[in-house]
Amino acid sequence: IRVQKVTSRGPLKPRTLTISRDHLALFVTHQPLKGKKNNNSHNFNSIRGGHVDSEREDGTGGGIWSNHANKITHVPLISRKGFRGYFFIRPGKQQVSIRDKYVRYIDVADLAGFQVGVVGTTRLENARKRGQKRGDKKKKDAKVDRHAERIVTIYHRDNQTLDVLVAKPNDRQALVECLRQMRATYHMSKIWVSNEALLLRYIWYDIDVDRDGGIGWREFQILLARINFSVPQAQQAFKSYLREIQSAASSKGPQRAQSFLRRPIYQGRKKIDSLSYEEVMTLLQRLKHHHHGCIA
Repeated sequence: IRVQKVTSRGPLKPRTLTISRDHLALFVTHQPLKGKKNNNSHNFNSIRGGHVDSEREDGTGGGIWSNHANKITHVPLISRKGFRGYFFIRPGKQQVSIRDKYVRYIDVADLAGFQVGVVGTTRLENARKRGQKRGDKKKKDAKVDRHAERIVTIYHRDNQTLDVLVAKPNDRQALVECLRQMRATYHMSKIWVSNEALLLRYIWYDIDVDRDGGIGWREFQILLARINFSVPQAQQAFKSYLREIQSAASSKGPQRAQSFLRRPIYQGRKKIDSLSYEEVMTLLQRLKHHHHGCIA
């Protein structure tokens, strides 16, 4: 959805909102993110109809997604303030700057709420004051007052807000409905999910430092330290589990279960050196049960 984002000092800047295809994050980008077969319009039409796309036959899931949103796990982000000025190298090509593809995202776990049509934040107040100073005689009111019905404020991470103006009523309705469903589904589902699983999903991008969708031994060390879980002979247990996965994959062929990022970790490789999200969770539960440890 194309919107006008209210910046901290009040000016309005064009931005694009994109929902990740797993419905767990809202991306805010400078430029539209173009998908392949199922473009943004197609998927927003399904949300306008009162539901989010269901799982597709190819297992990739529905929702609004894009090639760029799916590939950002390969670049050195992610703080929740986004990234800027980094470089990444594509095979056979020179370094490519992603400064012009500045990305911020809001995780579903950080969504606190939203409101529509209200000038009720500091950013919107600044936009009002700025508009009144620059308004002509015929339009003394600021744009946020003239088009108050377009305002959508998203509260996230305690007292932070994302304030946008959405011009098209259908887009505005789709955004609100999508946010509502994201929050409702997450809070309804998380009671059935262990605290360890929620924590691992939340910190996965910080742990997967090489952005390959899997966790190697060094990254697993970081994970154990991050969750304050002390395990004797952890490396031995990790390598033993890798051999178990290798044996199972060899017997079943190169079709290995995909991680929560929906990216296959094993694609015909002779050696497996990393674990998917589900496999990391399985290993953590084994270690917890065996060593009677406590995952903070």
